[in-house]
Amino acid sequence: QPYQIPTPAQIGEIFIDHIEGLAKLDSEYRAVLQARKMAKYYARNIIITAQEFSRQAIQCSTMHSLIQLVSEHFS
Repeated sequence: QPYQIPTPAQIGEIFIDHIEGLAKLDSEYRAVLQARKMAKYYARNIIITAQEFSRQAIQCSTMHSLIQLVSEHFS
């Protein structure tokens, strides 16, 4: 089966899974800190609002707020 590029919604789901996995390994606080650093890489060349998403992600302090932001920008 030929490779198909994931949709922005699928990439958003992968990012959320990644964040949740990090939280299970360490803590929610540290997962959010790491996710804030990774946000620009997940958004780059995927969503039109990548710069705005990255700027807002840096301001997130909870898992809930970060997941909500991902859902808004990647859907």
